[in-house]
Amino acid sequence: MAMALVLVAVYAYSRAQLVPYQSDDDRRCVLLTGDEPDYLLTALSLARDGDINVDNNIRQRDDLLFQTRPVGGGDFDFFNRISKGRIASHRAEWGSARYMQHRPGISVFVAPVFALAGGNYRWWAYVLISLSLVVFSVASWVLGCRLGVDRGVAGVVCSGSLLAAPVLFYASQIYPEAVAGCLLAGAALLCLTGGRGLWLAVAALLAVVWFTDRALPAFAVLAVMTVWLLPSWRQRSVAGLVLAGNVVLFGLYCQHRFGMPFPISHNEVFDVSVALIPRRMFQIWFDSMQGWVWLFPPVLLLPALVWTLIRQRPVPVVPLILVAALLLNLAMVASFGDWRGGTNPRGRYYVIPQLFLIPLWFYWFSSGVGRVAWVRVAWFIGLVAMALIPLPWLVDHPSWWYRPYHPFFGWEPIQRYYDFLPSLPDDASGRDWLKLLAWIPVLLIPSASCIRAQEKVHNTAITASLEV
Repeated sequence: MAMALVLVAVYAYSRAQLVPYQSDDDRRCVLLTGDEPDYLLTALSLARDGDINVDNNIRQRDDLLFQTRPVGGGDFDFFNRISKGRIASHRAEWGSARYMQHRPGISVFVAPVFALAGGNYRWWAYVLISLSLVVFSVASWVLGCRLGVDRGVAGVVCSGSLLAAPVLFYASQIYPEAVAGCLLAGAALLCLTGGRGLWLAVAALLAVVWFTDRALPAFAVLAVMTVWLLPSWRQRSVAGLVLAGNVVLFGLYCQHRFGMPFPISHNEVFDVSVALIPRRMFQIWFDSMQGWVWLFPPVLLLPALVWTLIRQRPVPVVPLILVAALLLNLAMVASFGDWRGGTNPRGRYYVIPQLFLIPLWFYWFSSGVGRVAWVRVAWFIGLVAMALIPLPWLVDHPSWWYRPYHPFFGWEPIQRYYDFLPSLPDDASGRDWLKLLAWIPVLLIPSASCIRAQEKVHNTAITASLEV
């Protein structure tokens, strides 16, 4: 399939700019930052020791297999500190053990690299993650066609969503978001198509819990919906027990790490605040450095998509629940003080919602006919084009992901215009909020155009029925 070949080629080229296959020692660890080394070391421990205790791996300097600087997991004192002393009585039980504070899902996923490859472990881990995105795109395209989406449109949705920032960059990063996004979006698609595929959705949801805490709100919504969609009480009972058992195991994992059966914020710099969610929802959408609308302009059509669902009769329950899951995922991101990603490359927290939107795009395009469908597709293609215009520059400059400006402004002559975008950190000035207020009417144009076309057709149909 052409779409899969294009994705493989672009991902391979982008990966080669970041870490070539035959990298020397210095090149191997270029831009290997944040939690990536921890995920890799835990994967190595799983493959070679059969556990996630990296104490012996740190002492043996196994990290030299993929980088040149030290890396270390947290010891008992670290976990006791971030858990506010709740595990103080378990010091003897821990001994010298060291663990990473994050979920082990992505380490389990890339562990085969350390068992099967003879070297170039970082490169092979990226290959595995990017191939999972390619497989997901093909499976999504097939399911989208089953939902009645035009084949070409389904291809544009899948390829545009997976080639645009930030998914493009995280196809070559050892972070959990790309795989977790595939699992959640796959489960959502299977819920839309129904049938025996619902059991595959259950399997995907069982796995996603172990990847990232930011997937948990969407997981909870999808888990309840998947159980509800199963055709018999017996199947619902089995699925419910299996999912609940998985949650219990996750709770035991958290109990061991943090002294309570659910995850905590282990970041000792940034806060977590539910009260700040409403304000930060504007920040995560529109901030000039991390705003999702600047990285992936097609999300500007989300208001029109929601409007379609609200106006549709009978009420499309499953798509509306998927929208709720998407918004909960974004609210989870907004609740954390590191919504800008801290020292992570930009856009990390939008990978999951960007992939999760794919089933919603499919439903939206399959429900439109005539002029309505044409307007939706035209706007989507135009906004995807805007997202992909910087692509040739992005793949050659992986360091851009750490820069404080949008890729369009990588071209020096227009960098002076960057100041027109609103910069919205937590201490943003009133001037930047006024910039956002000025931008809102412009940003609403795509959705307003789609809604207008839909309402015009709707009103014409009502007029025709009254005349009859």
